[in-house]
Amino acid sequence: MAIEHATDLQASQDRRYRSTVEALGPDIARFGGGYEHDAAKRQERLQEVHVALWQSFAGFNGRCSLRTWVYRVAHNVGVTHVQRSRRVLEEAGLDLDGVDSVADEKVDIAIIDRRLDLERLLVLIHRLAPLDGQRLRAGILQT
Repeated sequence: MAIEHATDLQASQDRRYRSTVEALGPDIARFGGGYEHDAAKRQERLQEVHVALWQSFAGFNGRCSLRTWVYRVAHNVGVTHVQRSRRVLEEAGLDLDGVDSVADEKVDIAIIDRRLDLERLLVLIHRLAPLDGQRLRAGILQT
């Protein structure tokens, strides 16, 4: 009986996670992108956000909106990343003043949206058939 209850809870958690990602996936990517400039590290942060989000649904009780919950989880993952990065920089003896100015530049949502749009566009271009891709690249280069 206890095993069935645990299985039901996990299935509910899985369903809630999937429906949330369907509804808020782009928002999650955009919000998480503000904490990291490097594309590979940004992808790692996004994976961390998704894992933390899935885990968090075991304790989600609906006392706030789902969007608020998702943003709080993503924010907490991002803050943990920033704190970890600062500790690494401090241990390496690097100046933290420069880090603050770089972080401020990267938080602008418009910049993050443009970066994500460009990444999506490049993925789509690479999916084109070779001849179509060559024509499109030539057209982009001519403009």
